[in-house]
Amino acid sequence: FGEGSAEQLVTFDNIAAAIAAYQRSATFVASPWATYVRGDNAAIPDAAKRGALFFFRTTAQGGAQCSACHTGDTLTNERHHALGFPQVGPGKGDGAGNDDFGRGRETPVALDRYRFRTPSLLNVELTAPYGHSGAYVDLDAVVAHYVVPDATISAYLAGRTWCRSLPQFAAQPDCLAWAADVTRNTNAAMEQMRAIRASVPGDAMPVVDPDVITSAAASDITAFLRTLTDPCLRDRSCFGRWIPAPADAPDSHQLNAVDANGRAL
Repeated sequence: FGEGSAEQLVTFDNIAAAIAAYQRSATFVASPWATYVRGDNAAIPDAAKRGALFFFRTTAQGGAQCSACHTGDTLTNERHHALGFPQVGPGKGDGAGNDDFGRGRETPVALDRYRFRTPSLLNVELTAPYGHSGAYVDLDAVVAHYVVPDATISAYLAGRTWCRSLPQFAAQPDCLAWAADVTRNTNAAMEQMRAIRASVPGDAMPVVDPDVITSAAASDITAFLRTLTDPCLRDRSCFGRWIPAPADAPDSHQLNAVDANGRAL
């Protein structure tokens, strides 16, 4: 920004420009999948290629029709959809007080309840837990939800899965006390998903044939999703360039994230 006093240089416009430059630099899209679609057929394994076919084909073509919502370069249509994902956590104050109506919190439209924005799938392998409430711990569980949602949700609720597999809940001694609320809210979200399938099928989660999208096919889809990861994000020596070192902090208030084992993220 050149020379000048703090009053001249530290302006709203300069702050916005600096932040924007930082954000533009942190675009991690050099994935194996990107290399593959540019013509390098050896960039991804055969399992991921099979998974991509299931991902992009419609259900009529024998696919899972994932690309109906996860579309474009960022693999999202940026729209809101009701998927019946588990409703865990404190919610947003909706329903009985601990539910989350999603898009329905912002509009008066009844069919907007339990709709949540379609996320980008770029680098999705590294962004667990999944779903608007972080209910699923791995990609396999998410893919299973799309293929056999009723069975997946039934097993999730019966096994009190959020209390066993999610660190943010497992440490709560009263986690199981929320089971009735989680069950009620999740079943309501599933009912909404079914209602939209019946009334607006073109805007609903696809009905996938589990005889076509078998466990092997689901595994291939997960293999495809892993090819969306930029290798830089697997290597701290690479992505660490975007993380200010503690010594670079202007004060003592920088938060340095660590994992469950105390290792720097």
